[in-house]
Amino acid sequence: MGAVKESWRQMRRVQPGKIAKAARQPFTLLLVAANEREHEALARYLAPETMPPPEREEALRRLELVLAGDSRLAAARRRAHAAVATPAARAQGCDWAVVLDVEAPRAGAEELLRRHGHLLLALGRHFPPLRPVAARGLIQSTAMRNAAVAALTAIPEVVPTPLGVAWAFGEFASDSVLLTANQVRLAMELAALYGRPVSWGAQSPAILAIVGGAFGWRAMARGAVALIPAGVGLAAKSGIAYGGTLTVGRWLWRRQRRPRAAVPAPSQRVVVEHQPQGGWRPRELRRLAATRHAS
Repeated sequence: MGAVKESWRQMRRVQPGKIAKAARQPFTLLLVAANEREHEALARYLAPETMPPPEREEALRRLELVLAGDSRLAAARRRAHAAVATPAARAQGCDWAVVLDVEAPRAGAEELLRRHGHLLLALGRHFPPLRPVAARGLIQSTAMRNAAVAALTAIPEVVPTPLGVAWAFGEFASDSVLLTANQVRLAMELAALYGRPVSWGAQSPAILAIVGGAFGWRAMARGAVALIPAGVGLAAKSGIAYGGTLTVGRWLWRRQRRPRAAVPAPSQRVVVEHQPQGGWRPRELRRLAATRHAS
Protein backbone atom coordinates (compact mmCIF):
# COMPACT_ATOMS: atom_id res chain seq x y z
CA MET A 1 0.00 0.00 0.00
CA GLY A 2 2.89 2.33 0.82
CA ALA A 3 4.40 1.77 -2.62
CA VAL A 4 1.10 2.64 -4.28
CA LYS A 5 0.79 5.85 -2.27
CA GLU A 6 4.37 6.79 -3.06
CA SER A 7 3.82 6.11 -6.77
CA TRP A 8 0.71 8.28 -6.77
CA ARG A 9 2.54 11.07 -4.95
CA GLN A 10 5.44 11.05 -7.39
CA MET A 11 3.20 10.93 -10.46
CA ARG A 12 1.22 13.90 -9.18
CA ARG A 13 4.45 15.90 -9.21
CA VAL A 14 4.69 15.50 -12.98
CA GLN A 15 1.95 18.14 -13.47
CA PRO A 16 1.18 17.96 -17.22
CA GLY A 17 -0.81 21.20 -17.05
CA LYS A 18 2.22 23.10 -15.77
CA ILE A 19 4.39 21.64 -18.54
CA ALA A 20 1.85 22.62 -21.19
CA LYS A 21 1.66 26.13 -19.74
CA ALA A 22 5.44 26.48 -19.86
CA ALA A 23 5.41 25.56 -23.56
CA ARG A 24 2.67 28.09 -24.31
CA GLN A 25 4.04 30.99 -22.28
CA PRO A 26 4.31 34.29 -24.19
CA PHE A 27 7.74 35.64 -25.03
CA THR A 28 9.53 37.90 -27.49
CA LEU A 29 12.79 36.87 -29.14
CA LEU A 30 14.82 39.83 -30.34
CA LEU A 31 16.80 39.32 -33.57
CA VAL A 32 19.65 41.78 -34.03
CA ALA A 33 21.35 41.87 -37.41
CA ALA A 34 23.72 44.14 -39.31
CA ASN A 35 21.42 44.43 -42.32
CA GLU A 36 18.06 43.33 -43.67
CA ARG A 37 19.52 40.32 -45.47
CA GLU A 38 20.80 38.92 -42.17
CA HIS A 39 17.43 39.59 -40.58
CA GLU A 40 15.68 37.58 -43.25
CA ALA A 41 18.17 34.73 -42.90
CA LEU A 42 17.66 34.58 -39.11
CA ALA A 43 13.88 34.62 -39.42
CA ARG A 44 13.91 31.92 -42.09
CA TYR A 45 16.20 29.75 -39.99
CA LEU A 46 14.03 29.98 -36.87
CA ALA A 47 10.69 29.81 -38.72
CA PRO A 48 11.28 27.87 -41.97
CA GLU A 49 8.85 28.31 -44.82
CA THR A 50 8.15 24.56 -44.66
CA MET A 51 6.19 25.08 -41.42
CA PRO A 52 2.38 24.94 -41.63
CA PRO A 53 1.22 28.54 -42.30
CA PRO A 54 -0.67 29.04 -38.99
CA GLU A 55 2.30 27.77 -36.96
CA ARG A 56 4.75 29.90 -38.93
CA GLU A 57 2.62 33.01 -38.46
CA GLU A 58 2.52 32.38 -34.72
CA ALA A 59 6.29 31.87 -34.62
CA LEU A 60 6.96 35.08 -36.56
CA ARG A 61 4.77 37.02 -34.14
CA ARG A 62 7.21 36.03 -31.39
CA LEU A 63 10.10 37.75 -33.19
CA GLU A 64 11.17 41.39 -33.09
CA LEU A 65 13.73 42.47 -35.68
CA VAL A 66 16.00 45.45 -35.07
CA LEU A 67 19.22 46.51 -36.80
CA ALA A 68 22.37 46.80 -34.70
CA GLY A 69 22.68 50.57 -35.14
CA ASP A 70 18.98 51.38 -34.79
CA SER A 71 17.97 53.91 -32.13
CA ARG A 72 15.10 51.59 -31.10
CA LEU A 73 17.49 48.82 -30.07
CA ALA A 74 17.70 49.78 -26.37
CA ALA A 75 13.91 49.80 -25.97
CA ALA A 76 13.57 46.53 -27.89
CA ARG A 77 16.19 44.94 -25.67
CA ARG A 78 14.20 45.87 -22.55
CA ARG A 79 11.01 44.38 -24.00
CA ALA A 80 12.54 41.13 -25.19
CA HIS A 81 12.78 37.98 -23.08
CA ALA A 82 15.77 36.67 -25.05
CA ALA A 83 17.98 37.99 -27.83
CA VAL A 84 20.19 36.60 -30.57
CA ALA A 85 22.54 38.46 -32.88
CA THR A 86 24.43 37.66 -36.03
CA PRO A 87 28.25 37.62 -35.80
CA ALA A 88 28.36 40.94 -37.69
CA ALA A 89 25.88 42.54 -35.27
CA ARG A 90 27.87 41.31 -32.27
CA ALA A 91 30.96 42.95 -33.74
CA GLN A 92 29.00 46.21 -33.71
CA GLY A 93 28.63 46.12 -29.92
CA CYS A 94 25.79 43.63 -29.33
CA ASP A 95 27.91 41.41 -27.11
CA TRP A 96 24.99 41.00 -24.67
CA ALA A 97 23.06 38.82 -27.15
CA VAL A 98 23.61 35.16 -27.98
CA VAL A 99 25.49 34.82 -31.26
CA LEU A 100 23.55 32.75 -33.77
CA ASP A 101 25.29 32.05 -37.07
CA VAL A 102 22.82 30.50 -39.52
CA GLU A 103 25.72 28.83 -41.33
CA ALA A 104 26.69 26.92 -38.16
CA PRO A 105 23.76 27.37 -35.76
CA ARG A 106 24.18 24.53 -33.26
CA ALA A 107 26.50 26.33 -30.82
CA GLY A 108 24.27 29.40 -30.79
CA ALA A 109 21.12 27.33 -30.33
CA GLU A 110 22.68 25.47 -27.39
CA GLU A 111 23.78 28.72 -25.77
CA LEU A 112 20.35 30.31 -26.26
CA LEU A 113 18.57 27.38 -24.58
CA ARG A 114 21.18 27.13 -21.83
CA ARG A 115 20.99 30.84 -21.01
CA HIS A 116 17.18 30.91 -21.11
CA GLY A 117 16.30 27.53 -19.68
CA HIS A 118 12.93 28.75 -18.39
CA LEU A 119 11.93 29.34 -22.03
CA LEU A 120 13.30 26.06 -23.38
CA LEU A 121 9.92 24.42 -24.05
CA ALA A 122 8.38 27.59 -25.49
CA LEU A 123 11.35 28.32 -27.77
CA GLY A 124 11.46 24.74 -29.01
CA ARG A 125 7.70 24.54 -29.55
CA HIS A 126 7.62 27.64 -31.77
CA PHE A 127 10.95 27.28 -33.59
CA PRO A 128 11.46 23.75 -35.05
CA PRO A 129 15.25 24.08 -35.65
CA LEU A 130 15.71 24.45 -31.88
CA ARG A 131 13.81 21.26 -31.05
CA PRO A 132 16.63 18.72 -31.56
CA VAL A 133 18.94 20.73 -29.30
CA ALA A 134 16.21 21.16 -26.67
CA ALA A 135 15.25 17.46 -26.84
CA ARG A 136 18.85 16.32 -26.38
CA GLY A 137 19.19 18.64 -23.39
CA LEU A 138 16.01 17.35 -21.75
CA ILE A 139 17.00 13.71 -22.28
CA GLN A 140 20.54 14.25 -20.99
CA SER A 141 19.46 16.15 -17.87
CA THR A 142 16.82 13.51 -17.03
CA ALA A 143 19.36 10.72 -17.49
CA MET A 144 21.83 12.49 -15.18
CA ARG A 145 19.09 13.03 -12.58
CA ASN A 146 18.11 9.38 -12.66
CA ALA A 147 21.74 8.28 -12.40
CA ALA A 148 22.12 10.38 -9.23
CA VAL A 149 18.90 8.94 -7.75
CA ALA A 150 20.05 5.38 -8.48
CA ALA A 151 23.45 6.02 -6.89
CA LEU A 152 21.90 7.45 -3.72
CA THR A 153 19.37 4.66 -3.33
CA ALA A 154 22.03 1.99 -3.91
CA ILE A 155 24.03 3.08 -0.85
CA PRO A 156 21.93 1.06 1.67
CA GLU A 157 22.27 -2.02 -0.54
CA VAL A 158 26.07 -1.91 -0.78
CA VAL A 159 26.85 -0.42 2.68
CA PRO A 160 24.71 -2.32 5.26
CA THR A 161 24.73 0.05 8.24
CA PRO A 162 21.92 0.85 10.71
CA LEU A 163 21.52 4.23 9.02
CA GLY A 164 21.40 2.51 5.63
CA VAL A 165 18.69 0.12 6.80
CA ALA A 166 16.58 3.03 8.07
CA TRP A 167 17.17 4.84 4.79
CA ALA A 168 16.16 1.75 2.81
CA PHE A 169 12.76 1.67 4.53
CA GLY A 170 12.21 5.36 3.93
CA GLU A 171 11.27 7.37 0.90
CA PHE A 172 14.49 6.63 -0.99
CA ALA A 173 13.72 2.91 -1.12
CA SER A 174 11.22 3.54 -3.90
CA ASP A 175 13.90 4.51 -6.39
CA SER A 176 12.09 2.85 -9.30
CA VAL A 177 9.10 5.13 -8.62
CA LEU A 178 11.33 8.21 -8.78
CA LEU A 179 13.07 7.03 -11.95
CA THR A 180 9.77 6.21 -13.64
CA ALA A 181 8.20 9.53 -12.64
CA ASN A 182 11.17 11.38 -14.13
CA GLN A 183 10.80 9.45 -17.39
CA VAL A 184 7.06 10.16 -17.51
CA ARG A 185 7.80 13.86 -17.02
CA LEU A 186 10.30 13.64 -19.88
CA ALA A 187 7.56 12.16 -22.09
CA MET A 188 5.31 15.11 -21.28
CA GLU A 189 8.09 17.64 -21.93
CA LEU A 190 8.98 16.15 -25.31
CA ALA A 191 5.30 16.14 -26.27
CA ALA A 192 5.04 19.82 -25.34
CA LEU A 193 8.24 20.58 -27.25
CA TYR A 194 6.76 19.16 -30.45
CA GLY A 195 3.35 20.78 -30.00
CA ARG A 196 1.58 17.53 -29.09
CA PRO A 197 -1.22 17.28 -26.50
CA VAL A 198 0.17 17.18 -22.96
CA SER A 199 -2.12 15.12 -20.73
CA TRP A 200 -2.29 11.73 -19.08
CA GLY A 201 -4.78 10.48 -21.66
CA ALA A 202 -2.94 11.76 -24.74
CA GLN A 203 0.38 10.31 -23.59
CA SER A 204 -1.02 7.11 -22.09
CA PRO A 205 0.64 4.77 -24.68
CA ALA A 206 4.07 6.19 -23.89
CA ILE A 207 3.41 6.14 -20.14
CA LEU A 208 2.29 2.50 -20.20
CA ALA A 209 5.45 1.57 -22.11
CA ILE A 210 7.61 3.44 -19.59
CA VAL A 211 5.92 1.80 -16.60
CA GLY A 212 6.19 -1.65 -18.21
CA GLY A 213 9.87 -1.19 -19.00
CA ALA A 214 10.62 0.04 -15.48
CA PHE A 215 10.31 -3.49 -14.09
CA GLY A 216 12.99 -4.75 -16.46
CA TRP A 217 15.42 -1.91 -15.69
CA ARG A 218 14.81 -2.37 -11.94
CA ALA A 219 15.53 -6.11 -12.11
CA MET A 220 18.71 -5.50 -14.07
CA ALA A 221 19.90 -2.88 -11.58
CA ARG A 222 19.19 -5.08 -8.55
CA GLY A 223 21.10 -7.92 -10.18
CA ALA A 224 24.09 -5.66 -10.79
CA VAL A 225 24.19 -4.57 -7.14
CA ALA A 226 23.78 -8.13 -5.86
CA LEU A 227 26.33 -9.82 -8.14
CA ILE A 228 29.04 -7.18 -8.49
CA PRO A 229 31.29 -6.03 -5.60
CA ALA A 230 30.03 -3.05 -3.60
CA GLY A 231 31.54 0.02 -5.25
CA VAL A 232 31.36 -1.41 -8.76
CA GLY A 233 27.77 -2.53 -8.19
CA LEU A 234 26.76 0.98 -7.17
CA ALA A 235 28.37 2.40 -10.31
CA ALA A 236 26.69 -0.27 -12.41
CA LYS A 237 23.26 0.54 -11.00
CA SER A 238 23.81 4.23 -11.65
CA GLY A 239 25.00 3.45 -15.18
CA ILE A 240 21.94 1.30 -15.88
CA ALA A 241 19.65 4.12 -14.72
CA TYR A 242 21.53 6.58 -16.93
CA GLY A 243 21.64 4.33 -19.99
CA GLY A 244 18.06 3.16 -19.54
CA THR A 245 16.78 6.73 -19.36
CA LEU A 246 18.77 7.67 -22.46
CA THR A 247 17.22 4.72 -24.30
CA VAL A 248 13.71 5.63 -23.18
CA GLY A 249 14.30 9.29 -23.99
CA ARG A 250 15.50 8.57 -27.52
CA TRP A 251 12.50 6.31 -28.12
CA LEU A 252 10.18 9.05 -26.89
CA TRP A 253 11.96 11.58 -29.08
CA ARG A 254 11.54 9.42 -32.20
CA ARG A 255 7.88 8.93 -31.30
CA GLN A 256 7.22 12.66 -31.06
CA ARG A 257 9.07 13.41 -34.30
CA ARG A 258 6.71 11.26 -36.34
CA PRO A 259 4.92 13.53 -38.81
CA ARG A 260 1.35 14.35 -38.00
CA ALA A 261 -1.38 13.33 -40.39
CA ALA A 262 -1.65 16.23 -42.78
CA VAL A 263 -5.00 17.48 -43.95
CA PRO A 264 -4.79 17.53 -47.76
CA ALA A 265 -5.15 21.01 -49.17
CA PRO A 266 -7.88 21.41 -51.78
CA SER A 267 -6.64 21.65 -55.32
CA GLN A 268 -6.68 25.11 -56.87
CA ARG A 269 -8.36 23.51 -59.89
CA VAL A 270 -11.41 22.50 -57.87
CA VAL A 271 -14.47 24.69 -57.52
CA VAL A 272 -17.79 24.22 -55.75
CA GLU A 273 -20.70 23.87 -58.15
CA HIS A 274 -24.30 24.43 -57.17
CA GLN A 275 -26.54 21.51 -58.05
CA PRO A 276 -30.10 21.98 -59.39
CA GLN A 277 -31.51 19.70 -56.72
CA GLY A 278 -29.89 21.82 -54.05
CA GLY A 279 -26.59 21.42 -52.24
CA TRP A 280 -23.03 21.84 -53.44
CA ARG A 281 -20.29 19.54 -54.61
CA PRO A 282 -16.69 20.01 -55.73
CA ARG A 283 -15.87 19.74 -59.43
CA GLU A 284 -12.58 20.00 -61.27
CA LEU A 285 -12.35 23.14 -63.39
CA ARG A 286 -11.44 21.21 -66.54
CA ARG A 287 -14.34 18.77 -66.15
CA LEU A 288 -16.75 21.58 -65.28
CA ALA A 289 -15.70 23.58 -68.36
CA ALA A 290 -16.14 20.51 -70.59
CA THR A 291 -19.62 19.94 -69.16
CA ARG A 292 -20.65 23.55 -69.77
CA HIS A 293 -19.26 23.48 -73.31
CA ALA A 294 -21.13 20.25 -74.18
CA SER A 295 -24.39 21.68 -72.94
